[in-house]
Amino acid sequence: NNKRAKASVWGSVFLPLEKMKVRYKYLERAPFFLPAAWIQRVYRYGREILAERKGTSSVMNSVSLGRQRVELLRYYGIIK
Repeated sequence: NNKRAKASVWGSVFLPLEKMKVRYKYLERAPFFLPAAWIQRVYRYGREILAERKGTSSVMNSVSLGRQRVELLRYYGIIK
């Protein structure tokens, strides 16, 4: 359902204050900055998506590094 998908995306971007306080500590002192935290969240995810498309994502680099380490562990017989 298209409406359900839109609501799901909307709900995951614009989390309620209590959930946003976990990541954005300044909201505990200044909850009126919630809209600014939402903008910050959207900006950060947008940057990450662009980085993934360019192949410079820190997440993708971490996954690649992890794979290399596992191969080394196999090579040295530490894991099978």
